[in-house]
Amino acid sequence: MVNDQKKKGTNTKLLAAIAVAAVLVAGGGFVVLSSAGGLLNGIGNAGNGNPQATDLSPAQGVVKIPVSNITKTLSFYTYDSNGTAIKFFAVKGTDGNVHVAFDTCDVCGPKGYKQSGNDVVCNNCGKHFAINTIGTANVSGGCSPSHLPMSISGNSVVIKTSDLTTKESAFKT
Repeated sequence: MVNDQKKKGTNTKLLAAIAVAAVLVAGGGFVVLSSAGGLLNGIGNAGNGNPQATDLSPAQGVVKIPVSNITKTLSFYTYDSNGTAIKFFAVKGTDGNVHVAFDTCDVCGPKGYKQSGNDVVCNNCGKHFAINTIGTANVSGGCSPSHLPMSISGNSVVIKTSDLTTKESAFKT
């Protein structure tokens, strides 16, 4: 009897995951199962100050985002660190490079950013930052999107989970 209940619970969870995946794919999203068994899902992320964020599941100490999913429109992501949602964004600049940063500022806090043309704009103070400078000009802190180290490996943007957790305290509520 107990085994039947466990199987039923597992089947229900599996069916729910399949249903979510079907809705995401039908809505133009993407679904990838990580090697850790987590679900990486995405829906178009408008840079409108209230974006939908894609939850990332780590595998082997990193999170990976397919480069093909990063466009000239801000995409927002979250990484769960001990119950704290660490937020960051990725965008392709006019220079053709991928730029990533935490969705927080060392001065304004985790109010986040939105996109305006080729700039990201702080939702708190309204300051503009050229997308092409993100990841380069903001390495020392201050009023700008907080620096998040990343690399490109093959067809993926790779971010170490240890780098993501460096800003965990900024996102604690």
